[in-house]
Order: sequence, then C-alpha cells, then structure tokens
Amino acid sequence: MTRRQRLAVDLYGRLMWRETRGSRRRFLFFVLCLAVGVTAIVCVAGLTENLDRRIHREARQLLAADLMISGLQPVSAEVDEFLAARPDLEVAHIRELVTVAALGACQRPPCASQVIELKVVAGDYPFYGTLETDPAASLSELLTARGVVAAPDLLTRLDVEVGGGLRIGEAEFTIVGQLLREPDRVASPLSLGPRVFMSAEDFEPTRLEQLGSRIVYRTLLRMPDDADPEALDRLADDLREIVGEAGPYRVRTYVEAQEELQEALARAADFLGLVALLSLLLGGLGIAQTTRAWLQSRMDDVAFLRCLGLRPGEVLGLYLGQTAL
Repeated sequence: MTRRQRLAVDLYGRLMWRETRGSRRRFLFFVLCLAVGVTAIVCVAGLTENLDRRIHREARQLLAADLMISGLQPVSAEVDEFLAARPDLEVAHIRELVTVAALGACQRPPCASQVIELKVVAGDYPFYGTLETDPAASLSELLTARGVVAAPDLLTRLDVEVGGGLRIGEAEFTIVGQLLREPDRVASPLSLGPRVFMSAEDFEPTRLEQLGSRIVYRTLLRMPDDADPEALDRLADDLREIVGEAGPYRVRTYVEAQEELQEALARAADFLGLVALLSLLLGGLGIAQTTRAWLQSRMDDVAFLRCLGLRPGEVLGLYLGQTAL
C-alpha cells in the first residue's frame, strides 16, 4: 500500500468516526432492531431442540407403557387370547369417558355438578412415569370401597373436600385423594373437565357403560425389562395382524407416539419460526428506516465534503462503508 493510499484510508477512517459520533442513538436503535429478530429465531430453535431432547428421553412416560391398543370398542376375544398366551407381558385396561359428577350430599335438584373426564383403571397403572396423588399412595391402595381420586379443580368448583361424597352416574362415591400429576396426560391435550380416577369394579354400578356410550378403551402393555426393541416391533406387528388394518383399533408403540408428538412439535416450531421471521422482517424495516433517516440528515455534510473537493464516488464510498459497518 502506497503512502497516498494509506493517507486516503486514514482520512476515510477519520471521516467515518466523525460521522458516527453524531449518530450513536440511531446506531443503538439499528442494533436493537437486528437483535430482536435474531433473538426470536434463536429462541425458537433452542426451544424446539430442548423439547425434542426431552421427548426422546421420556418417550415411555408419555404413553405410560411400551405399547397401547386404543379404540371405541373393548378389545376382541382374539386379542384377549393372544395376551393371555403371553405371561411375560404386563397388561392394564383403561376406559375414558366424559360424564357429569354431582355432590353426593345433595338431596334435591338442582345440585352442584361439573363435567368431568372419568378414567377407569384396571391393572397396575402406570407402567412408566409417576402418578402423584395426595395422600401419596398407589391407585390400587386408594381406589377401594367406592373411592375415587379427583383433580383439585373439581374439589374447588364443587366446594367439597377430601372425604366428601360424589355422585357419578347411578352410584355414590367418596373422594379419597387428589390427583396432582398424570404421566400420560400429554396424550390428551384437550381437556373437557377435571380428571377423576375410578377402579373397574366400582365402574359397573354407575351404569355409564351401555349402548350409545362413547368410551375410549385403552389396553396398555409393558414388555420385560430385558426385551429388545425388535421384540416390541414384532409384538406390535402381531397385534396389528389380529385387529386388522381397517379395524376399530389402533396399535402404537411408545416410539410411534413419540414420532407423532414430534410431528406436532415440528408444526408448532414452523409456525413460531414464521413469527420469528416476521419479527426479523420488521426489524429489517426498522433498520432501513433508520438508515434512510440518517442519510437524509447528512445531506449538509455531503455538500460540505463536496466543497472540500471529494468526488461523488468518494462520498458514496464513505457513507456506503459506514452503513455496511
């Protein structure tokens, strides 16, 4: 680099610094606009990655089992025979329906009532994850002698405490505990009411299972701890062959449930990504307006530099370089 070129670069540097001194606030706004958009995109990417990692780590807990058979009808006799021939499998039967619970102490209508999501459990549920109740105990210990476990929301809405009476269908029950956490609740994100747990033996007197009742039947299966993933895939294929591809049942493993949740997460991430991209676009508009206002405010300085002898190309290079920086 020659001496003349070094002097030109030094002059350009001094002029850029001089022009920058009067535009600190605009420069700060410029950086903030850019930071908002970039931060939004980075946050969406980080949130998606963390959720995907957590889903992969807790896949079995999201289903509370290794495999689930679900449908609007009880499993067929062929499925029962197949499961009975597999003593290595642990089986739990779940029935879920939406109904109404009312205060048991009410003698005359109208009684305080609430729409609930009733979950009838038969077996050692859950196989994976933690079902938290107050008092802390297993469902087999709590759901005895016409006892039910209810979510705290139900107790609040009906103004009843643990030990109070509850009428579900045609039977009276006693609230023996509160439901604090349910491992596979993420499988049913749409909630129509507070959750109530009941044993299969106590469900029969309610007379809620009859022609026309909409009940979701779930059969949860747990493989032995030393079973390999291929054994789970073979079990799923055998069950699909029994129930049929076009039958009323759906067979899925915890891996498939994880994939479905990841697909839903990917769709949500795409939407959030578009929102982040929009914020980046708005930030770009703010940057463009700031640059335009700054250039308009420097017209007098441009005229002054032209009077000092700078050529149009040199003035353009000066402000273009400052804008690029």
